[in-house]
Amino acid sequence: MQFVDIKTAFTSFRGDPSNAFHSDVSSSGVPSDDEIYINSAYQYIANYTTDWPWLEDTDETLDSVAGQQEYTMPSTIGSARVVSVDGIICDPSQKSDVLVANNYNTTPMAGQPRYFYITGDGSEKKIGFHPVKSDNGVNDIYIYGSRIIAPLVDDSDEPLFMTTGGQEYLMTILTGAYYYYLLKETTDRDRQRQSRAIFIEELRSMKKNSVRKIDRPYAITMRPKRRGTYPPEGHIARTPFP
Repeated sequence: MQFVDIKTAFTSFRGDPSNAFHSDVSSSGVPSDDEIYINSAYQYIANYTTDWPWLEDTDETLDSVAGQQEYTMPSTIGSARVVSVDGIICDPSQKSDVLVANNYNTTPMAGQPRYFYITGDGSEKKIGFHPVKSDNGVNDIYIYGSRIIAPLVDDSDEPLFMTTGGQEYLMTILTGAYYYYLLKETTDRDRQRQSRAIFIEELRSMKKNSVRKIDRPYAITMRPKRRGTYPPEGHIARTPFP
């Protein structure tokens, strides 16, 4: 199923008189905005859960540079699930927390990286660490995540769900595209809400029936233990702690 097939199906879907919510919509021609509606639905479906089997989880490695805090995020990864440095899993954090932990010094604290954060978007997307390594490394930064969902542009483009067969996703993407169509083309809030409810219900059903379960490694907690050792230097405080 290619993009041109989805567009053609959406033309018929919009004008299907058997559907009460489509009865007043003309089916003649394919307006250019249909591509926007379809891609909006495609992105929403992809972002609905990170566990779709067709997201094709991927991993990348980076070389660490002594004293460097931020690195360009690999372009193949949409969202990072597991990040480790020298085999030690890092906890997700925020850059603001890192700045506080580093006392707002311009020179990052040196040590074994324990936390990572993400900033920016697109080509400006960065991944940063705290503390930072004081020596260089080769392929010592490991990032595991989900792939970037590229928009459908050419008629021959195929959505990622086609890698697993994916024909069952057609009705869901058409329903979602119709919801975005209503958002722009009508002011009828009842129709918009009803269309969105149908779209979400189909997504829930798809997730229940086709999502595989993924065993995910647990991140190493940096919170101090009762009657245990204190957290390492550079610890970002978490409250409350067990």
